[in-house]
Amino acid sequence: MVTLIDSNQERIFVLYGSGYLHLLLQFIKESGLFDVKLANDYLN
Repeated sequence: MVTLIDSNQERIFVLYGSGYLHLLLQFIKESGLFDVKLANDYLN
């Protein structure tokens, strides 16, 4: 289990270069430990 925050009110912002984004998202989504939100989902 991964514990990076203490409450549901806290958020983590991760900024990566586009060359690594595909791999980062794949690892995170496949782990099932995180709820991934992309900035584009809110900016478009």
